[in-house]
Amino acid sequence: MLILERGGNAPLKDGLLATLPLLSTVSVGDKLAMARALTTGGTTAVYLGATVRPPLELFQSLGIDLSKALEEAESELPLAPLPDALLRPHSLKLRESAAALGHQLYRSRMLIDQSKVTAGYSYGAKWTARSYVQEAVENGATLINRARVLRVLVENNRAIGVEYELQKSKKDVEIRQAYGGKIILAAGARPRRSFFGGAGSGMSPTAASTATPVFWCSARSPG
Repeated sequence: MLILERGGNAPLKDGLLATLPLLSTVSVGDKLAMARALTTGGTTAVYLGATVRPPLELFQSLGIDLSKALEEAESELPLAPLPDALLRPHSLKLRESAAALGHQLYRSRMLIDQSKVTAGYSYGAKWTARSYVQEAVENGATLINRARVLRVLVENNRAIGVEYELQKSKKDVEIRQAYGGKIILAAGARPRRSFFGGAGSGMSPTAASTATPVFWCSARSPG
């Protein structure tokens, strides 16, 4: 398996100064942009660990049943509210004040591995999608960072690989191709069909519209 990641793979650190180099913005509409992180694991590298359960009824009204996928995700992720012992005094005071004013409180489930915070909060306890990539690499996958996918390669109306740009240094860029029997294009923060406008008729509109520069294939060729 080959994994192409547009961002780098520097160790993740806590704090604004550490996360700023990972961030970029992407346009999602007229005068509207959103931030994303270009790094292994994507934007989960810079989120705060808080979660909100997706509105299943809303998706079902659109003909999308997420219930099984959500159940599977919740079973494997470290989802749980933080105990009071891990909350800072001002957070507890804020909660106490809100309750005194009659506000209904909602405790968000956090993606924190609480087995790693017995002695206090640790940044490494926060779950990120990077763990999936690390597990894949440990089991034989190859990860190539700073690889920006340019287009999907199509043969006989079938996607057979991708062409990508490898940033070897600030001034040194190399164009490469990778081929595979199975290809997965990750959606991420850039759901725009124009990204793979030259993909060819072998790609469905759905696949083309959700493609971003993260690519997996089951095999690769030299170069």
